Amino acid sequence: MGTMAPRSGRVLQLAAVAVGVALLLGGWFVAARLSSRLDVLSSGLASKRQHIETITSIRRDARKTYVALLLHWLVEPTAAQSEEVRKKAAAVLAMAERFASSAGTSPQEEQQRDLLLGKLSVWQRDLDQATRTSRADANPLHQQQNIDGIDRIAEDILAMNSAAAAADDKALAALRRTQNAVWIGIAAVVLLLAAGAWYWRVKTAAAERVATARLEKEMEIAATIQTSLLPPGIAIDGLDVSAAMLPASEVGGDYYDVIPRPGGCWVAIGDVAGHGLTAGLVMMQVQSAVATLLSKHPDARPSEVLAQVNGVIYDNVRNRMKRDEHMTISLLRYDDDGRVVVAGAHEDLVIFRAGSKTCETVETRGTWIGMMRSVERHMVETEFRLDPGDVLVLYTDGITEARNGKREQFGLERLTESVARSGDGDARTIRDSLIDAAKAWMVEQDDDVTVMVLRYLGSGASAAAAE
Repeated sequence: MGTMAPRSGRVLQLAAVAVGVALLLGGWFVAARLSSRLDVLSSGLASKRQHIETITSIRRDARKTYVALLLHWLVEPTAAQSEEVRKKAAAVLAMAERFASSAGTSPQEEQQRDLLLGKLSVWQRDLDQATRTSRADANPLHQQQNIDGIDRIAEDILAMNSAAAAADDKALAALRRTQNAVWIGIAAVVLLLAAGAWYWRVKTAAAERVATARLEKEMEIAATIQTSLLPPGIAIDGLDVSAAMLPASEVGGDYYDVIPRPGGCWVAIGDVAGHGLTAGLVMMQVQSAVATLLSKHPDARPSEVLAQVNGVIYDNVRNRMKRDEHMTISLLRYDDDGRVVVAGAHEDLVIFRAGSKTCETVETRGTWIGMMRSVERHMVETEFRLDPGDVLVLYTDGITEARNGKREQFGLERLTESVARSGDGDARTIRDSLIDAAKAWMVEQDDDVTVMVLRYLGSGASAAAAE
């Protein structure tokens, strides 16, 4: 139920965004179509207004020409004056021809234009004839009839264009109102999307704060688990022991332990894959299983102990916790005569030989625990011996994989060089020098850093103060 709510909320969020985008696209499409329609109507309205202006000019100029003809009849004109009247009439006719050739608003207007052109042609012919005859032969009443006919036809055309222009004006106003409504709708959708984004951002931020607080709490619990299980000051006859763990900001699963036994002790070091509370829980289970088995079988073989621990961890992690964490671990059985037997795959052991002042490494062979149900046939034991003054160094990958500014790892070679330089010191001095060298190398600490140093003092030697 806990995972379904965020998932369904995310689905609703995506659905709301999809609907909002669809509305925006639809709004843009409608707005574009409306703009195109407005352009067409505006062009048509401008054309109708031009027609009205043209037909008005034709009427006006025809009247002026008629007045000139009356003056021609009243006063004997000169030839130039008569020619001027004829030119005016020809200009009116030319204007009418251009008007008649332009597109009309309806078949009725087209018909009226043809009638007007015909009437003007007759008027122009009669006027031309009248200006070429004497005053006695001119008939101004006939010209008045022509002008009246022209006026009637022009009035009809004006009425048609005026009515069409008024209809276009009304349609334009309606389209503009619709377009404004669409733009308001688009703006509303944008505001809703913005408000929704803000709401989800605030809600997500709140959820992230809760998750961060929970994670910090988990980190605190994991750190408590990790540090509370570390062994306190240890005194083992024949050994000078010193260990330290530097937890990273993101708690890992580093683990080490020293468990006394008659005639020696057990030493364990490991690292759970992953970080956080789960890694801490797995580490706690390993520590508990190892301590319990060794308390019952202090002289067992390391391979046998790890095989039983693996069975417990595999069942807990895989079957009960439904997780896939595993752990690298090396378990060492130390005898006070200097003999050491180790099993389990972890980081190579580093041994500083006091006699030669050199370092050697011991490969930890075998397998990790928690990856498969049974590991008995994969467990390998390795045995070696420490001479008095020799130093055994155990560590986790937090030190060898520490990176500098060039992303170069500290590595095993630098670690062994650091051990060789400080190998003559006591266990604490060696431990601190190794940690200091890693700190100087790394830019930031990405993982837990754990170091254990055991100097063999010899059989029968008193235990040194351990840290």
